Amino acid sequence: MSSLRDLSLLTILTLAAAVSYVLDMRDDNQLQIEHCSYEDLEDMSDLHFKENFCLSAKWGHLLDVRTCGNLLSRQRLQRYAQQVRSHCNVDLIWGFVDGTLRPVARPSRGQEAVYNDRKHFHALKYQIISTPDGLLFAQGPWDGSQDDSSVWKMSGIADWLQASSFSNDGKKLYLFGDRGYHLDHHLIIPYKGDDISSEETLFNLIMSKYRITVEWAIGSVVALFPRLSNRQQQKFLLTHIANDYLIAVILRNALSCLKGNTTSRYFGLDPPSLDMYFTERVPDSHSA
Repeated sequence: MSSLRDLSLLTILTLAAAVSYVLDMRDDNQLQIEHCSYEDLEDMSDLHFKENFCLSAKWGHLLDVRTCGNLLSRQRLQRYAQQVRSHCNVDLIWGFVDGTLRPVARPSRGQEAVYNDRKHFHALKYQIISTPDGLLFAQGPWDGSQDDSSVWKMSGIADWLQASSFSNDGKKLYLFGDRGYHLDHHLIIPYKGDDISSEETLFNLIMSKYRITVEWAIGSVVALFPRLSNRQQQKFLLTHIANDYLIAVILRNALSCLKGNTTSRYFGLDPPSLDMYFTERVPDSHSA
């Protein structure tokens, strides 16, 4: 019965996502905005999406490390850190963080908000955290012009880490990011400079081998949903492409719960069951 329930839930979610891809969710009001950031459009587009599908409202908390509950309990963080250590002999790292740009079609209005000067295309920016069992946690979008370090500061992840990223015995646990980030209280990055020691060079070499797992995980989302890679179909002001992408991440996690993924096999750690993953958000204790 449990497996049938799992498959039924995944089928419903997949159908809802497919419907969201097919329907043209146009909002004429958005076309009147000329100079804005993506954040300025967020409330308008989120309301439109929730009225149609409600998936973001019901399951969006699963993508945010700050609201995902027991998916990132201290016990799980410690287990993740142990699994990383068993493979690369580096202690106290439980996950990997990276930013990703999702290209979009050039919008007819407000295109400056999403243009990335470095890559020379229009895009939305997301921050992704990957764990050794291959689960993805995603935040965003932000303007495509933002760099990884700026997104890190805006995301609020640092505050959550300072409150929650500890082992059962109180040791600080860390995320590992690439050189696009700056060293932070619970964030480790590669050593920089031309005069680093041989030990530091070895550390960078080892961690680059394992940090690539977050890139695998990010790539798996668009591999499952090729439409996300079709830039001309990613119409920033005409469809809610941000929720398309975030729902794709949820569905990719759901599939991982059923079948595993490249990262989970690499680290030898199974993802949680589908029932464990799809846990509804617990209301705040002070909520009415």
